[in-house]
Amino acid sequence: LDGALRRKGAVEVSRLADALAPQEANTLESGPLRLAYSGPPARSLRPLCLLDGVLDNADELRAELGLAEADDEELLAAGYRRFGEALLARLRGDFALLLWDPERGEGLLARDQLGVQPLYLHESGRGILFAGETRHLIAAMPRRPEPDRASLAHWIATSSRPGMQTLWAGVRRLHPGGMLRLGPDGVGEHLYWEPRFEEPLELPSEQLAAEMRTGLERSVRRRLDPGGATGVLMSGELDSSAVAALC
Repeated sequence: LDGALRRKGAVEVSRLADALAPQEANTLESGPLRLAYSGPPARSLRPLCLLDGVLDNADELRAELGLAEADDEELLAAGYRRFGEALLARLRGDFALLLWDPERGEGLLARDQLGVQPLYLHESGRGILFAGETRHLIAAMPRRPEPDRASLAHWIATSSRPGMQTLWAGVRRLHPGGMLRLGPDGVGEHLYWEPRFEEPLELPSEQLAAEMRTGLERSVRRRLDPGGATGVLMSGELDSSAVAALC
């Protein structure tokens, strides 16, 4: 996924497509939105929906919306028409998501709650560029950015720099659980989801064990592909062993 929301001057869609090379790219222009993406052409255009990642609770949404035959992108487009931005809080999975209403000239970018799927941003006076990989974003920029010195120092000395900055100056990640509104007045960012603290349950140990098992079973079931094989990465610790036992 490689795109731009334009404020001043044109971001050529051909430049976005070139940034995805050697992959073949589909291109799209809708008002201020310029977009290039790999894979099959989008089936949902009103609103436009592009999903990069995996949606774990698609079957639940299909049942709620009565769309048994819809693919994931058509499903999300229908959910956006019905719920608006409130759709995001209903989603479970690893995803970066674009939704765009061409009639209103507005939409959103969103990232999954834990930030498993990346989404990179670069803002300038001309607008905002976004992409699923830094190499695609940098290729679409007018010139190659300088390294971010603070991020490099963190990476060499300890680990990744806290926050959403990257190794490149002016290139950042969208926050996990974050949403970027796209519209005629520009962009606005906020969190649609945040972790919250809840007091520990005061229950007998047998009931606590049952609650834990129920939660694990629900989580594992969401990740399984009924029509395919499932692989489990075993570390030898309790978490992966518990997941393998429930597959």
